[in-house]
Order: sequence, then structure tokens, then C-alpha cells
Amino acid sequence: MKTLRHYLLEIYQLFEDKVSDLAKLHPNVPVTDYGNKDNTTNKKFLPWLISQHKKGNVTPDHPDLESTLHNYDKYKTKHGITDHSKLNFAEVAEKVKPHIGSSATNKEQKKQEIDTGVEHIHSEPNGITAQHIKTKEASQNLYGGGTERGGEPGGARGTSWCVSARSDECLFGKHYGSMYTIHAPNDPDAPYAFHPEKGLITNRHNDNDKDVDNVLKLKPHLKKAVAKIKEHHVSTLPEDKQLEYLVDNTPHKLQPHHIDKIFSGDDSSLKETVLRNHKIKSIGEKHLDTALDDPDVNVRHAAIGHPRLTKNHLDKAITDSSPSIRRYVLRNPNSTPEHLDKIVNDTDPNNRFFVVDHPNITREHLDKLSTDSNDRVKRAANRRLQGYDYMGNKIK
Repeated sequence: MKTLRHYLLEIYQLFEDKVSDLAKLHPNVPVTDYGNKDNTTNKKFLPWLISQHKKGNVTPDHPDLESTLHNYDKYKTKHGITDHSKLNFAEVAEKVKPHIGSSATNKEQKKQEIDTGVEHIHSEPNGITAQHIKTKEASQNLYGGGTERGGEPGGARGTSWCVSARSDECLFGKHYGSMYTIHAPNDPDAPYAFHPEKGLITNRHNDNDKDVDNVLKLKPHLKKAVAKIKEHHVSTLPEDKQLEYLVDNTPHKLQPHHIDKIFSGDDSSLKETVLRNHKIKSIGEKHLDTALDDPDVNVRHAAIGHPRLTKNHLDKAITDSSPSIRRYVLRNPNSTPEHLDKIVNDTDPNNRFFVVDHPNITREHLDKLSTDSNDRVKRAANRRLQGYDYMGNKIK
């Protein structure tokens, strides 16, 4: 009489033979890899996975593969699929995924992310997915080279990125910052490694890092995934770093509350950067007023050149402690004759010298400066009265 153990071994051997037979029938498909991912007792998903692979809808390292197969039966009362073989892989994954982690399985979902080092953050009906690769081990295990990791050279799994190198020279977390990947079943260049801090993306061929915006012009189908990655990356940063990232990467998305935080903070370089980007529409008069009181002269300089500066701002800047700030007031198109009068009478001789060649200077101003106590200013004013500019050219 056979024991239960013998019975189970016979069943196991039966389905091992099924995998072996299918592998012989489909030599160009990684049947064994799919068989290892299909944990059902009768390998019920295997024929379907082979068919989906041939159609380009799935690969053995597809980030949603294991979770979809593992949770298909677990949530069969929720996802409503009666026959998976009539759908493509992306459709099945899309129906199963919303239910993963529901009820009492949230802990399981979190544990899976901790165990694998992979956080799935985005999926589309066409099979495109995005994931956050959170550990070096996950990067190495999933993308650490073609034959080195059991993948076919040059195949869908044939990645060999420096951030996934199985050696001490692995650059994960050392140069590129956070690592995200994008899988796209029908894209021969997928998967991609994307590093949002650097704005760089690399395809599976590893033919150099490229600016993501340039790649998206050629690969528009990746736009949603890239946008989701950027959004996710920002959410993982401390508040001050979030602002820095937005300023450097998506300044057009800065809202008034972002600008409020920037100008109430201590990061002078951030204030200067947003002030010099005149396309940012969220900067208001109150922000410019704050900028003109900033202890950093570079911030005040940047404010002087802003197109939304008002006469009241210029009136304030003309009394600034920095001579260059006072002089820059005259470069603003909203400056007035009164501001010119103040520079003609400025305590700094350099300002009085530079104002000599201002296009709106009057004969009265020049007469005053021609008797200035500073010889350099005096010579410049007399030269101008004789009809010559500072280069010695005759003024027409």
C-alpha cells in the first residue's frame, strides 16, 4: 500500500514531467523559469504563460508575475475572472492587483516588499509597470547580468547595469541615487533603469545613460511610468529635499505654498534659483518683499531682476546697504527719474561713475557730476558732456 508521501512524490514527478515535456516543445521559451513561478499543484498557468511569452506579453522577470500567479486563487472571489486563458497577462494582473493586500493581507504585502526589496508603484493595462528597487541585493538579484544570473545573453533578462553588478564595484546607492525600473512587454529595449535625482535612464542594452526627457520623445509610452516614479520619489524625500527636487526638476509645478516654504526657510541658493526662473508664476509681491530683506546679497540681486518687481520694491532697494543692489535698481524697466537722482547722489563713487553713461541721465546730472570730489567720476562726466561715451566713441 502506497503512503501519502509516495502519492505526493508521484504527483510531483508527474508535473515535473509536464514542465520537461513543454520545455522540449517550446525550446525558445524559458519554460522552466515559468514553471518555477507557477506554484499551483497542476501547473495550470504554465501553458498560458508560454503562449503569453510568445506574444510578447510577459517575461520570466516581469515584476508582477509572481504576485499575480500567487494571488490569482487567493482573490478569485473578488477579481471576477472565470478563465484566465481568455485574457492577456496584463489584463489578469490588472484585475488581481487591486485586491492584493486587502482584508488581513496588508502585513503580507509589506513583508513581501521587505523580503524582496521591491516596491511595485505603478501598472497599466498594456502591461507597463514601474517599481522601486530598494536594496542592492534586489538590484543584483533581478538585474545583475545576463548569463551570470541565469538569463539569456541579450534577452529580455539580459541586463548588466553598474548599479546591479554582482561585485564590490556595484554602484547601487553610490552615484545615481534612488533606483527605479520600468518593464514594458512590447518594448525591445525594456527593462529600463531610471534614476530620478539625476534625470537619467538606461535601457537593458546599457548603451549609456540618457536624459529621460530626450528618451521620452522617442518612447512616449513610458511617460506615465516616469511621471509616477517622479511622484513616488518626491514622496520619499524629507520636506526640504522635496522642495529642492521640485525646483530643479519640475519648477512649473511649484504652488504658492511651496514658494511660501522656500522664502520662510534658510536655503539662500533655493531662493535665488526660483527668483531667477521668471517662468515660475507662483512668486508674488510678498515673496519679492521678503527677498529684498534677505541677508544674502545674491538673493537680493536676483530679486532686483525679477519682472514682477514693483515701484515700491525699487524704492526699498534703492536704500539697500549694498552699492551694487542700489546700482542694479536702474537696470529694472520700472525704475524712475527719482531713482536716477539717488544714484547721482550715491555715497559710493563707483555708482556715481557708472551712472554717467545711463541713457536717461540729464545735463543737470552731468553738470553736478563734472565737479564731483572723485577724479574718476569727474573725468567721466566731462567726457560725456563733450559727447563721448565711456569707450571714447562719439555719441550720436
